Amino acid sequence: MGYATPFTDDAVIEAVLSVRPGERVAALRYKPLLAAAMNDIVPAAVLARRTKGEYTADANKGLRRHRQDLLDLFGNSRLADAGLIDPTLLRTALQHPPTIQLHGALAVTLGCEVWLRSLDHPHHPGIPSAACAEETR
Repeated sequence: MGYATPFTDDAVIEAVLSVRPGERVAALRYKPLLAAAMNDIVPAAVLARRTKGEYTADANKGLRRHRQDLLDLFGNSRLADAGLIDPTLLRTALQHPPTIQLHGALAVTLGCEVWLRSLDHPHHPGIPSAACAEETR
């Protein structure tokens, strides 16, 4: 299981920061800088949209389907070890019907957790320690 974050690549960050803040947003366009960068890669209809896509049903289905995987992953959390999250609150949130707030918070929390784990196992980013140890036996 790999994890990639191309939008946080140094060259991408430098390019974004080289654009004036007022040119990064537009009242009638959704993420104009990203849309310009993806021209000729993403269909024009997608680039022309004015709002964010609605994915709540798919995201809720994914959370329900992978609830136990997430509980297992955060059962031995590097973020919790560092005192950055409360594992009891996270478990409680994962065991209840998902909310829009959970989706946003979970995406960031999961990304940070996977990143911390990748520091332990650079050849196997995102793989929990126990799985990585078994793989090398």
